[in-house]
Parts: sequence; structure tokens; C-alpha cells
Amino acid sequence: LHADLLVKEAFDEYRIASNNADKIAVKLETATLYRVLRGLVGSEATHVEVKLIKRVIREGLSLPFLNFASTGLVDITQDVPLGGPLNKRELEDLEHIVQANVVNVPYWLNLDRQATEGAHQAAERFKAVGPRTELATTKAGSLHLATAKGGSVTLGT
Repeated sequence: LHADLLVKEAFDEYRIASNNADKIAVKLETATLYRVLRGLVGSEATHVEVKLIKRVIREGLSLPFLNFASTGLVDITQDVPLGGPLNKRELEDLEHIVQANVVNVPYWLNLDRQATEGAHQAAERFKAVGPRTELATTKAGSLHLATAKGGSVTLGT
């Protein structure tokens, strides 16, 4: 999973520091991250603070976590366990892979919250039809969702 975030769009305040040109890459279970993010939406969080932290598991052993602390109807703190952070060489290798895969992309898909939720709901419904779901866009702005068994739908133009 690779995500480029528009800092000013996603965060009120943003601070990052690392030995790798202020870049941090980690390994994590996407299902766990998805569960936490879904919980934040479900709790109608009005403010979320995300921190990269180390927790002491037992004496002499501390492990990294991505900590989400939210306020809203209910104040919730959740941790996502991490493998990493990646070292400088691993980070450079990852950057090369990402750059190699986006060289010929003439445009980026930026979905607002409503479009993202619509795409997610449609993808959830298609799970019953097939094990693989593909999301594609056109230069004209159409968003298409298709499954391995041939079902398809246009979500917007």
C-alpha cells in the first residue's frame, strides 16, 4: 500500500522528522489499518491525532505502532502495529518501485469523500459476484467498477 497525502488537505498540523530526508516508510497489515480508519468514520471523529510511537511490550523490548487518538462522540485511542520503520536502503528501493510504476500516468484520480464512499459501497456489493474487483477511470472523468466474472457499473462521469 502506497499513499501520497496532500498535507494541507489532510492535516491541520503536520510534523515529521526522520534520518531519511523526513520520509518514513513502515510495514503494516492493511486490514488492521482499514479497521481503525473505518472505526474513526463510524465514531464520527471530529479530530484525529496520528503519531508514530514505540510501546514497551516487555522489559527490554519496545515495538513501533501507529497511534490514532480521536475525539468526537466518543474519545478513542487505537494502535496499529508496525514492522519497521524501513531503513534508508529499503526506503530508497520502495521509492524506485513507486516512481517506476507512475512514470506513464498522465493524470491522477482524486476522489472526494462522497465519491470514495460510493466506490467503496459498490465494491462491497460486487464481492458477492467475484473475488477480484477492478476500479478504472477515463480521461473524460468516468469511474468504472468491474469484477472478474464480468459484472460492471459506471459510478460517475
